[in-house]
Amino acid sequence: MIPFLNAVLKTDTIIDIDYRDVEQWGLSPEDRKVFYDVYCYTLDGNDFIVEMQKREQKYYRDRCIFYSS
Repeated sequence: MIPFLNAVLKTDTIIDIDYRDVEQWGLSPEDRKVFYDVYCYTLDGNDFIVEMQKREQKYYRDRCIFYSS
């Protein structure tokens, strides 16, 4: 996973990651177990979160806009 994230993100070099299950209890079974956070730690001492999605979610675009505002 680390080589993939380093290749895609092209930020500080990621040296370690930690997976965190942030399961969302959605309204339907399809909405459950969708999101996982990957905590990334870099060579320069920075850290950030990459949210990973296991499947399509109906309101993903709206949620992204809400989080970025």
